[in-house]
Amino acid sequence: MVDRLAEDIAALQRRRDQLSARLQLKQARLRQRQTGQRRRDETRRKIVLGALLLREAQAGDMAAGRMLRRLVDLLEGRDAALFDGMSLPEPQRGIRRG
Repeated sequence: MVDRLAEDIAALQRRRDQLSARLQLKQARLRQRQTGQRRRDETRRKIVLGALLLREAQAGDMAAGRMLRRLVDLLEGRDAALFDGMSLPEPQRGIRRG
């Protein structure tokens, strides 16, 4: 009888360990998916915001044009090359901000 109880306890402990491992795996997958979704959402927000900025600048909105010009001036390498050939407003000199 005692041997049987000890075997049952050992079997239940193994099952608990298996379930714990499955739980940890599922939690890790969930965190990974949530992180991936947050990154995709952030990328999409940046694309939408950039598209709006480009559209407004191309439509003649000077504030959007200046903002786009400042952004492009901060870029380097292949990021800056994405804007080569685009008509961007020239920075205006002598305007004070603030």
